[in-house]
Amino acid sequence: MGPGEVAAKMGVTPAAVTQYLKGVRGSNSVRIVNRSRRARRILLELAHELATEEMDMVIVLRKLCEVCSCVRSERLICGMCQNSLPTLDSRKCDICTK
Repeated sequence: MGPGEVAAKMGVTPAAVTQYLKGVRGSNSVRIVNRSRRARRILLELAHELATEEMDMVIVLRKLCEVCSCVRSERLICGMCQNSLPTLDSRKCDICTK
């Protein structure tokens, strides 16, 4: 499946798909998600489903929310927050795990 087909299924431009594939967009997020087996599994299942069948975007969004919850609960996003907010004491922060 080419960038045009992927873009049509996802409702984005082919240029956006190409930028994601080249790592111009989203590379930090990819690194974070790749540290979680569960998040990778969910995304691989989602990619397979999107490639092989038509999916309701509500289902797609639910799966993406599941990935986000997984990343937060595993505290994988803490490093990104720490980089953005150097004065944050990540040992005291529990925002993502609530």
